[in-house]
Amino acid sequence: MQENQSIQLVTTTATAAHVWLDRPDIGHRHSDGRYKVSLVMEPDDPGFIELRDSCIQLAQVAWPSENGELPEWVNMPYQDGNQRINPKTGEVIDRFKGRFLVTARTQYQPVIVDEERNELKAGVHVRAGDLIRLSVTCQAYGLDRKPSGIALRLRGVQLMQRRPFQPANAEDLFPSHPKQTSFPIPMSRVPQPIPTENWHEQV
Repeated sequence: MQENQSIQLVTTTATAAHVWLDRPDIGHRHSDGRYKVSLVMEPDDPGFIELRDSCIQLAQVAWPSENGELPEWVNMPYQDGNQRINPKTGEVIDRFKGRFLVTARTQYQPVIVDEERNELKAGVHVRAGDLIRLSVTCQAYGLDRKPSGIALRLRGVQLMQRRPFQPANAEDLFPSHPKQTSFPIPMSRVPQPIPTENWHEQV
């Protein structure tokens, strides 16, 4: 098998985590200088099953064995969420429990589009908690050296739905023509100016 053999696929929609799409991951202890994003996927998600099976298929060709089992040192681009432990509590991080984290990376900033496959509007960014799809290439690396494994090369990101209450831009935060959408604040709760006379008595 040549190292450039690969499988391209598009994931099902899943929740984004660990998002580095506006700039590469740099300046941290475990930074790798890549643009990347992780998906939190259910183990019975057909998209996860297809991706997992594609990775295993490539790995079995790259590192064949008589029984079909892969060496322990072959890395996969997905991780059991039950292995993600909160260092402060020593417990499994709740949002990853019973799920898998699938991570795709790229050296260059990927294409990012909205649900209609149009470029994102100014001020709109993919954030953790958004629902997204990924276009990826599954590819083996390290055929004659270690580390070795299957990587997901990130080709593109499709933002399907933003997480609740995430403003798109300044107009969402501070609309030009705001509408009254809440009850007026009682005057007793409106901050009052501090009187300037008898200042020494106010202190």
